[in-house]
Amino acid sequence: MRTNPRRVLAALAEDPARELYGLEITEATGGFDTGGLLPGTTYPILIRFRRKGWITGRAVAGPDPAAPRRYYWRITADGLTKASRVLQADAARRRVPRLLPVPARAVSAVRAGRAGASR
Repeated sequence: MRTNPRRVLAALAEDPARELYGLEITEATGGFDTGGLLPGTTYPILIRFRRKGWITGRAVAGPDPAAPRRYYWRITADGLTKASRVLQADAARRRVPRLLPVPARAVSAVRAGRAGASR
């Protein structure tokens, strides 16, 4: 898996119970000013992951009807399994401590439906 999709998966897998919107994912990958992903890179990755069943997304209208809807994304059990495999492979290959595998208890919690309720 390429670096940018891996960064998005890692951001979503960090807290599987939490829904993130696009700007939060961009900031979790390092933000605009420090080499993080831009929205034009992040959203196509999110759409591909949703098609694969690795994440779910939902649109939420804001208080201002003229404002665009905000999309919230959450990793699925399949996505968490994939993220765990990818991050474990990276850690083994690169020996980078910041790319730790997703804890098995987090995978179990998502599969059991205990990873948090929708907003």
